[in-house]
Amino acid sequence: MDSLITRMLIAGGLLLLALISGYLTHGLGRPLNTALFTVHKLSAVAAIVFAVLAFVLARNTLACPSPTGILIAISLLLLVVLLVTGGFLSFERFADTWLATVHTLLGPATAVLWVVALVVFWLGGR
Repeated sequence: MDSLITRMLIAGGLLLLALISGYLTHGLGRPLNTALFTVHKLSAVAAIVFAVLAFVLARNTLACPSPTGILIAISLLLLVVLLVTGGFLSFERFADTWLATVHTLLGPATAVLWVVALVVFWLGGR
């Protein structure tokens, strides 16, 4: 179980880094700051990798369906949506569309859901 918490904490930290770097990237406007944008993209992809690892471990070790596993799965789905919308937003023609709104709203929502998954797991709602 320590391994699951570790993976969830790493994914959460990377998600937080992606949120902060995304906020800063948005604040600086276009043209995008290459270094900050790269940190944003890499931390987002790494968060997805660790979320997948956490989901696989949760699925293999927790009773199915567990509240933690369900929350991780929903968070993972939202992370994939964030990845897709973020990919489109890297093109300037999509910068001022509904995709930007979806991307902006789902980032914090995913982070909150991830924290809820951690709390549920720590409180024993395995």
